[in-house]
Amino acid sequence: MKVDRALAVGLRFPPLSETVRDTLDWWATLSEEDRARFGRMGLAPERETELLAAWHKENG
Repeated sequence: MKVDRALAVGLRFPPLSETVRDTLDWWATLSEEDRARFGRMGLAPERETELLAAWHKENG
């Protein structure tokens, strides 16, 4: 996704360290139930391996 126009009118990204800190602060507010639920999201490790192998085959 191109962000050139947004950058031109002032979009700025916070430093990575700030994003990480804010994410950890947010994570600390979650209940154990919510943390467990978020832990189940995303790709299964097997599927991730399969997709990465296909990507590397196509892109070197």
